[in-house]
Amino acid sequence: MGKTLIIGMGVSGQAAAKLLLGRGHSVIGVDSRYSELAQDPALAQLISQGLILENDKSSLFFGDIDLVIVSPGISLKHPLYIAAKGENKRILSEVELGCLYLLDQKVIGVTGTNGKTTVTLLIEHILNYAGKTAIALGNVGVALSAEIERLDQDHIIVLELSSYQLEMLSQKVIDVGILLNITPDHLDRYGTMEAYARAKLNIQKCIKPEGGVLLIEEKTASQYATLLSPETSYQLFGYQDSNFYHTDLKNLFRNGQLLAELPKAYQDKPSLHIENFLAASAACYTLGVPYETAINSLSSFVPPRHRIEFVRKIRGVSYYDDSKGTNVEAVKRAVEMLPNHVILIAGGVDKGESYTYWVDGFKNKVKCICAIGEAKGKIKENLEGSISVLTFNDLKEAVHYASSIAKPNDSILLSPGCASYDMFRDYVHRGKEFQSIVNSLG
Repeated sequence: MGKTLIIGMGVSGQAAAKLLLGRGHSVIGVDSRYSELAQDPALAQLISQGLILENDKSSLFFGDIDLVIVSPGISLKHPLYIAAKGENKRILSEVELGCLYLLDQKVIGVTGTNGKTTVTLLIEHILNYAGKTAIALGNVGVALSAEIERLDQDHIIVLELSSYQLEMLSQKVIDVGILLNITPDHLDRYGTMEAYARAKLNIQKCIKPEGGVLLIEEKTASQYATLLSPETSYQLFGYQDSNFYHTDLKNLFRNGQLLAELPKAYQDKPSLHIENFLAASAACYTLGVPYETAINSLSSFVPPRHRIEFVRKIRGVSYYDDSKGTNVEAVKRAVEMLPNHVILIAGGVDKGESYTYWVDGFKNKVKCICAIGEAKGKIKENLEGSISVLTFNDLKEAVHYASSIAKPNDSILLSPGCASYDMFRDYVHRGKEFQSIVNSLG
């Protein structure tokens, strides 16, 4: 038996290594953070089980390597990935590796630019509320490979799939696929929106040929109609009554037939909350869960953190943490959902998008933008003459300035539109720092 090479030893890479080592494979893991990871107790445990950990710049001989696993964050321009392709090695993503070991479980696959974690967790919640056994895995934070040994045939797997994970996925394992939306993101990796959309739409290749279905948000289906395969069975959801699943902002309909009334808090105004619930409830309905059950489950659903999360109100000013808003469309939707005027804190690591997209949506709504991080100069340059943009050295400075100019009924919103890695470990670290700063205000 040959060896397996895993490129990238983060959460996904470690899960893949654990699965393979447990099944008797020889595994080499490589990572640019070799020195740091060598001190990780979880990796130390894997090393004790036989993992060989190397720096990713090591000169590796591919002759006895049969399989290469590529973690989601690894660039497809990585020298080792290119070398493996050049030697015609079998290359899989961690998700694809996990799929090899699935039994006959039902699988729901969720992708889209914005809302996919919320929808994944909401589907898991609705199904468990309905008495089924569901588990959320994938990009939601728990790698599929990490749970393979614990799954049985009764489990329904709700798999959040990023574009990175979908790039290499091809197994037809998904019973119900969901494509929420495709808006600008990760252009630093893909270069063009078409390339990014193709990665997302790779989900259609993974739908089971017998009985599988893909649910697609109406605007996405229209915008990327030329990329939809005629071999895929898909159903649209959204606000148009021509969609298979639709809402008139009061009731829910399936194929023109009234199913249930929307919860009062969701009525009257289009929002990401409605679109997320439309997708989640439709997927669960496909697996036999009535709409009334899905609606009843909402009262006990706890949304994931750092997504337009209310922090506190001080002197009539409301503070919201939307640290997970890491692309320009997510920021626009967050601003739309808040009442009254908004002071926006944005910036971080630029992802190749244009901030001019904000101009029309922010008119008469955003009083000013407090820009931070590496992207602050680009934000100011893109919006010069349209929206007031002030730049700050750090998040604390921006929060204190925003609070000094805010009036009663204003909202101060952290929604960066950027990645976090210039100043923070990740979006969670950024959100926690924001909440800590806000909670320290007098």
